[in-house]
Formats: sequence, C-alpha cells, structure tokens
Amino acid sequence: MKLLLVDGKVTPIRPEEEEYLTRIGGDEHIVRNSIGFRVDDMVSITSGSFKGWKGEIIKIDRHKRRAVISVPMMGRDVEVTIGLEIIKNISGDELQPDEKPDRGEMARIVSA
Repeated sequence: MKLLLVDGKVTPIRPEEEEYLTRIGGDEHIVRNSIGFRVDDMVSITSGSFKGWKGEIIKIDRHKRRAVISVPMMGRDVEVTIGLEIIKNISGDELQPDEKPDRGEMARIVSA
C-alpha cells in the first residue's frame, strides 16, 4: 500500500486508487483537459485524461469548460473538478439508429 499526504496527514492509497491516479495523470502526473459530446443526459468523453470515463457527472459548466465528477478515493466519494469541453449537444432523437452511441460506455449527468 502506498501513502499520500492529505491536509498534513498521511493517508494510505489502495492499489486500485494508485492505478486510477496513474491512468488519469499519465507518466508526467498531469491531468489533461478532456473533450466530449453530450447526447441527452449522457456524455461521451472522446479524448483527454478522462477518455472513456463512465461515472457520474454532478455538474457541467460549458462556459468555463469544467465538470464536477464524483470518484471513490481513500474510502469515500470525493468531488473532483476536471477540464471538460463539450464540443456539441445532440438530441438522441436526431441520431439514426446506427449512429447512437452505447450508453454503457458513457458518463451519466446527474444534474445539469
């Protein structure tokens, strides 16, 4: 188990949390802005550190290009603000049946 310093206190990190932090930060430990598109109450993140992320989005601020997500960390759910640019909004009704993205591969918007 690895340790992380949070608010001046040593906190253990589980292997799955370490893997998650390494995945989003890469070798440089930098979280890159992500880009995606919105279909109704879902978001498909197509590039950036959160590419393919399937969790819940608590809030999206399209003007500031940010989103607040909830991630499990250190034994509790933590709200994290990430860079997320929504390049287009699409209504599911506008899409042809063969164009519809797989909702299981998208993040769900809890509130807008």
